Amino acid sequence: MNDKEAIISLLNEFANPKKMASFFVDNATPDFLFIRPSGNPIDAKGSNK
Repeated sequence: MNDKEAIISLLNEFANPKKMASFFVDNATPDFLFIRPSGNPIDAKGSNK
């Protein structure tokens, strides 16, 4: 798979409602954090609940 195909595959997976719940858990780096509107950060696993 070339770079273009890998990026398109990643975007298609992200856009799939059935896979979105696990997308960030499967693709986030260990230090990844969402910054919620409240200002409280949450990691990828916490966002999947």
